[in-house]
Amino acid sequence: MTLFADKMLVYYSEEKGSSNIKRIDAEGNVKLIKGDRVVTSKFATYFAEPEERIIFTGEPKATEGENVVIGTKMIYFMKDDRSIVENSKVLLIERKGEKQQP
Repeated sequence: MTLFADKMLVYYSEEKGSSNIKRIDAEGNVKLIKGDRVVTSKFATYFAEPEERIIFTGEPKATEGENVVIGTKMIYFMKDDRSIVENSKVLLIERKGEKQQP
């Protein structure tokens, strides 16, 4: 997974000698790339615990191939590879491993 943004504020664990990231606040042209999935938004917050997740706000949009999901808020649970999208609109062009015939 790679996260891009104009500005990021990274919070580390308070344990001495630890370099574990606890939280990341990202803003401006946020882009997450994981495999062939791309999520863009204006803002995002990554949380390592209790469940590794990223919350996207500010016109979040997820694309995978030609499939598109948009909404007002998108929560991506990384371990489970699933998302919850508020006020969502979905455009499915192809299902995984299968192209639709015209």
